[in-house]
Amino acid sequence: MSEPPQAKPEGVDSHSPPGANINQQFDLRKYRWDVDGDEPWPTGLCNIKQPNCLDMYNFGHDGDELASHSGTGTVEMLEVVRLLKDAGISSCVVGVHPLGYYGAGRVPIVWELCVPEDKLDDAAGLFKSEPLSQSYEPWPVNEPISKDLLHIFPRFHLKGVHFVFSLVSDRDWLVDCDETKCEKSFMGLPYPKLEYWAQSLLDTQRFGDLEDLIDGMNLSEEWGEEHLDLDRTANVDYAKWKNEQIRASIPETPYSVLKEMSEYARPLRPVWQKAVRGKKSRIGPELPEGHYHTRFYPISQGDPRLEERVMF
Repeated sequence: MSEPPQAKPEGVDSHSPPGANINQQFDLRKYRWDVDGDEPWPTGLCNIKQPNCLDMYNFGHDGDELASHSGTGTVEMLEVVRLLKDAGISSCVVGVHPLGYYGAGRVPIVWELCVPEDKLDDAAGLFKSEPLSQSYEPWPVNEPISKDLLHIFPRFHLKGVHFVFSLVSDRDWLVDCDETKCEKSFMGLPYPKLEYWAQSLLDTQRFGDLEDLIDGMNLSEEWGEEHLDLDRTANVDYAKWKNEQIRASIPETPYSVLKEMSEYARPLRPVWQKAVRGKKSRIGPELPEGHYHTRFYPISQGDPRLEERVMF
């Protein structure tokens, strides 16, 4: 049972995490996300020393320097990409960062770098062995999240810097990391090209992310018909493979099945149509009427990829 609410000290409002002062700079390094707590966001943010908290914001040791560009870590991520490329391993950024790159109003937390499945062990071995082990160290991964495999992949921390990244398999994302299938951001990071990223979100049943992508780029039904493979059903073999990985990596409970993906061979075209046709309904009342094509795309805005943004 939740404890009764306590009076807020001066300088702290109802939207502040415990111990925060609105007159001080909010430092995400001090907080984790409490997925097991009784209180919803934003009061679900809790001090890093509390139990039952995920390490989502635990990106380093006390005393680590802030990563580049106000903690976004783009420069450090570029160096990881370069190191892998020098070793003959292609890579591209997946997860939440591509959604932000394509204009979605998402706050990236964990850097996820996708590599070919047959190169995953080689890629992890680079950072575990000399000379890179002098600069990088293995880092604890998150607790399992529903329909997600991030917890089974290796994660590394750049020593002395508040920066971590996970190496993930292209089999989990169904993307091709080859340079011809990627495009470079303003900062030079490789992201899956728009059509490949949209197809990945469809095929891997990341439908919430798909809606964010649609709203970030103001995509139309016609764009999907032209660029996506909609004349088939969901990839059931992928869903079965991923569910096997999920079951093997978490304790079996009466509710663990809720963390698994659907193995239903649903047609993809209706999924795409429903996601696109819901653009207007996802515009919240906080946005002025008549000024937005989507919740992330003002009428006056152009392609978000053309903006000089250092966090992507």
